[in-house]
Amino acid sequence: MSEPPPILAYASRVEMVPLDAPRQMSLRFERPSAGAELGTRLLGCFFAAAGIGIIILLAIAKSTRGERWDQSAILNNLAGVLVMACLGWWCMHGVRRLRRFGKTPIIIELADEKIVIDDPVQFGEQRKILSLSKLRDCTWSRDALVSFPPVPIRRIHFLDRRFEVGVEVRVATADAVLVERAVADLRDAIRFHRGLPPR
Repeated sequence: MSEPPPILAYASRVEMVPLDAPRQMSLRFERPSAGAELGTRLLGCFFAAAGIGIIILLAIAKSTRGERWDQSAILNNLAGVLVMACLGWWCMHGVRRLRRFGKTPIIIELADEKIVIDDPVQFGEQRKILSLSKLRDCTWSRDALVSFPPVPIRRIHFLDRRFEVGVEVRVATADAVLVERAVADLRDAIRFHRGLPPR
């Protein structure tokens, strides 16, 4: 009677194919309350205006005393005004978006090997398109910056393959299980595109 062949003689590597990875899906979430963000943006506008006012007052006071302006002082004042102006513009731009789109839902769609995010407050009227080939993972966490919101805020993170940071979307939902399942499906789609088995 011949001995059975050793296992390694007939064992072969089988590539796992995640057949259960979703190809298409659509998720609709409520937007976090715009009240807190609107207040923060308006406060930023106030500080920007106050900063520009202080710089101008200091410049007037220096000129009144007859002090000489050197090049570094001029550049420092101009840089300060520019920074405050950029802050004010960014805050006002956010206020306009919140007033226009503050009550619209956030929609995340998976289709044609892309993840499309419709969040006009964060990305403007142009939808954010993420290619699955450029993503490494998808995770979620609870927003710890807001202690007791009316509806819990969850952060959905789309991690880029090349960089540590990626795209983050904040949604309002009390159903943590729903977010966990949605993120798991998105993660499986990303891994399927990379030729990896689902987790």
